Amino acid sequence: AGQQPVLAGGPALVAHKAATAIALARLLQKEWNHPVLPVFLLATEDHDTDEIDHVDVLDKRGSPHRVRCDITPKHETFHRCTWKSEALFSALNTVAGLKTATHPLLFSAAEAPGFAGHVETLLQAVFPDLNVAQAHQFLGAGEQLLISALTNPETLLSHLALAEQNLSSVNLPALLDARDPRPPVMESRDGRRRGVASDDRAA
Repeated sequence: AGQQPVLAGGPALVAHKAATAIALARLLQKEWNHPVLPVFLLATEDHDTDEIDHVDVLDKRGSPHRVRCDITPKHETFHRCTWKSEALFSALNTVAGLKTATHPLLFSAAEAPGFAGHVETLLQAVFPDLNVAQAHQFLGAGEQLLISALTNPETLLSHLALAEQNLSSVNLPALLDARDPRPPVMESRDGRRRGVASDDRAA
């Protein structure tokens, strides 16, 4: 599972994704009779800062409040951004104050290093069985995987076919179609993300 590193951990769907990953890993481990680790990938290579600089919280009466914290620079890859430490502490303090009980974990999380540090700290505290990773740490490996996917598509498709077979054995759909001849690669073109087609040529 995964999500951008949203302020204070983000909306409730983040917790739902994390809990689902853990439950699914336990199910697959039982079905396949070998270890399966639940992993939550923080999308630290994303760049839409307007999506993650706020979190909506219900107060004790159930009324919604939007808490914001500025990010600098705007629209830069997240792992190259920063929260102002005072502003982050203030925002998490506000979130804690809106809830029905105090959350000391939010205060200590504000001191975690790195842009996504406080989100990683919160996820691992709430879900001890979850393995949290930050996507930008795999960019070097990603480049090699991309080259391999484009130069040896048959090998990649065989791995995808095996993964599809394993997932179907527990009635889960595959996210990628192993029969699709296009490489499973996305690119940003004209401000929009699109799949790379098999007949595309490098500019």
